[in-house]
Amino acid sequence: MNEYRIHLNLTTTVAILVLGVAVSAIVSTIVAAKAYKVRGEQLTRNEKTIVVKGSARKRIRSDRAVWQIRVEGENKQMQEAFKILDSGVQRVRAFLEQHKFVAQEIGLGAIDTNVHYVTDAHG
Repeated sequence: MNEYRIHLNLTTTVAILVLGVAVSAIVSTIVAAKAYKVRGEQLTRNEKTIVVKGSARKRIRSDRAVWQIRVEGENKQMQEAFKILDSGVQRVRAFLEQHKFVAQEIGLGAIDTNVHYVTDAHG
């Protein structure tokens, strides 16, 4: 009787393994098919974009440009560093106005301050 139960348990184990492999193959196939389908839809969406190449028959004049100019000032004293920074900003502003930029076209960003600490023998 014991041999019959062992044989039955072995058969059940093999059946469960075969069923597990079959289910995993089916699920893997479904996942791969959906991924392939989604990728195809993404490629189709990308094909809907318009890319223009070539030359224009009418002369187009650019009327907007954004430049980012960085001005730095450095000193051991914060107030002196700000004076140096302000002097640099005024020189850049004068240069731009000299080249026909109006004040409304020039904008200033926020000041970024970095403090450098001196370390001694104890850190």
